[in-house]
Amino acid sequence: MTMVKAHIPDYDILIRTAVDTDIAVGEGRDSDAAFRVEAASSIERLVNQIEPKALILTSGNRDKIVERVLESVRSRLLTLRPQ
Repeated sequence: MTMVKAHIPDYDILIRTAVDTDIAVGEGRDSDAAFRVEAASSIERLVNQIEPKALILTSGNRDKIVERVLESVRSRLLTLRPQ
């Protein structure tokens, strides 16, 4: 966790995904639902310790998250633009 915390300042946005158990897992993916839920729970706890304001990507808010990322990139590019 120390290494992860050390790199957080390098990022403008931290996004974690949320497991939706209603969506079928794709071919070649681990089909152990209990494992997937426990792994997601562990990642959620870790992310909440490191960056409580992290965005959460779900199957229903993809467009909103993409727009938020694009806004951040646009803003960053404007600050880098030579005057």
